[in-house]
Amino acid sequence: MKIFNKLTILAASLAISSSLMSTEAQAASFSRIVNLDAKENTTTNAISLNLLAGTYTVDYIGMNDGGKYDAWNAWGEGVTKFCNRNGEGCRKGWINSYLISFDGFSKMFSSPSVYISPLQALQNAVDTSFTLASNTKVNFSIADSFYDDNVGGVSLRLSSQSIPEPTSVLSLLAVGAVSLSIYKRQKQIV
Repeated sequence: MKIFNKLTILAASLAISSSLMSTEAQAASFSRIVNLDAKENTTTNAISLNLLAGTYTVDYIGMNDGGKYDAWNAWGEGVTKFCNRNGEGCRKGWINSYLISFDGFSKMFSSPSVYISPLQALQNAVDTSFTLASNTKVNFSIADSFYDDNVGGVSLRLSSQSIPEPTSVLSLLAVGAVSLSIYKRQKQIV
């Protein structure tokens, strides 16, 4: 009977701590598509997300991957000029660029060139990542000097991997300590 009680206490404590850890790990997991319209989501009309502290990856995605856009053109629909024979290095054409800003930080992420087609701009887009030291409101926008002639936009997949938070480890230790004290108390009673 004693062994059964010990196993029951151990199983219950493991189930509780496992439940606590998976709940917090799920809270730390994050994935969201951010669609930035090149006319609408200006620096004064950014998409704002309240993000938890952690490291986030930002991947360019296109319409085939669930996004609304492949790229945007700052000069109007179909405007491309002076591209090289590879469809790169255009003076006017399709780009993938966006601005991230939060707490005094602001950084533009952009394609390495201007391209002849939206698909080529998407294929050459460079993914990135950033880390937040604390919970922060993060703004995503398109930065341009004149928005009225813009067409298209940028689609991004923002994600964070679940990492057990320090509170998960503390929860596990607390449940273990309670289980140990119950175990010792039962041992003293018998």
